[in-house]
Amino acid sequence: MLFSTARSALRAQALNGISSRVSNLLGAYREPVVYNAQVAKELAKQVYVAEKMSPPSFAQVSYTFRQFAHNAPNMSWWGSMLSNGAYKRVLVYAIEAYGIFKIGEMVGRRHVVGYRLDEDRYAKLCDVNGGEVL
Repeated sequence: MLFSTARSALRAQALNGISSRVSNLLGAYREPVVYNAQVAKELAKQVYVAEKMSPPSFAQVSYTFRQFAHNAPNMSWWGSMLSNGAYKRVLVYAIEAYGIFKIGEMVGRRHVVGYRLDEDRYAKLCDVNGGEVL
């Protein structure tokens, strides 16, 4: 019990230090930024409740995957998707998943296009190999 109290006190102290540094960085903009963040939080809560948004349960996910695994080998199922236009929805989901993946890559690389190169090291590699990159 004493250990968890000490740990929570350390966390609170670290959080206070971080919040004071952020507050100093924001300066006069602190109050409107905090207000707008609180408004956005409350708006997001209202949308979440109004749209009845929640992540799917494990049962829903497992049922969906079982249904897909059962129907995917069946060519008539694919034909029915083409005839009733359900493929459009699947295509949109695939594009969304690809977009989320690409955004994750950009965040991981900390760069939008490609990887940042150490220019000095890159130039040395080119000079050593007669202009060719390894």
